[in-house]
Amino acid sequence: MARKLKLEEILRGESRNLCVQGEMVGTGIQANRLGLKEVELHLFNLYDIDTGKYFSHNELIEFGKKHNIKVVDTMSVIQFSNDMAPRDV
Repeated sequence: MARKLKLEEILRGESRNLCVQGEMVGTGIQANRLGLKEVELHLFNLYDIDTGKYFSHNELIEFGKKHNIKVVDTMSVIQFSNDMAPRDV
């Protein structure tokens, strides 16, 4: 999948040191609940390795659009304040 989407080329072409997280969906995976005809990658996180920060949901969507990579379906978006630590959630 990484070769098909040219992920290495995409990530090397970015000005930041990024990591993507996603899930494989489609035929042969968990009963193919989405009814897809082939396996696809759907992103759910975009992370800047150097700063140790995750990109916002909107930035993830823009990254996906820019590189023609699907993002997982959104059920809801919750905005947390920047000073909130994960343990506070």
